[in-house]
Amino acid sequence: VRSSRTMSREPLSDLVAKWNDLHKGKRTLEQIAEPDFEGWLAKQGGFPKTTKRRWFVLKGPFLFYFSDKDPRAECKGVVLVYDSKVKEREGFTFEVEMKVPRRPSKTDKHFVLQADNPTDLQRW
Repeated sequence: VRSSRTMSREPLSDLVAKWNDLHKGKRTLEQIAEPDFEGWLAKQGGFPKTTKRRWFVLKGPFLFYFSDKDPRAECKGVVLVYDSKVKEREGFTFEVEMKVPRRPSKTDKHFVLQADNPTDLQRW
C-alpha cells in the first residue's frame, strides 16, 4: 500500500486509539470524506481460504474495506497501515503485515490482497 499523502504525524498510541474506536462502530463509505486513494482489490480470508472482491479506501493511516462501492455500504474492516510491512507475492498479489495493537499477546495480522493487473498493483 502506497504512502498516504496525508499520513498522520500523530503518535502511534493516538493512532491505535483511533483504530480501536473505528472497530467499535460501523462506518459507511459516504462517511469517509475525501479519501486519499480507493479501488477494487481481492482480499483473502476465512476458513477455508476464500478470496472476495472488496472496495478499499485509503484515508490517512487507515485502509477501510467494504463489500461494494455503494455509499451506504458498511465497513467490513479497517487496517492500520502506519508502521505496517508490505511484501510483494506472486502475480499481482501483495501482503500487508499489520501489528495488532489491541491484541499484543497475539501475532501480527496478515492481509493478502490482489490487484486486477500490474497497473493497479503499482497504483496501490
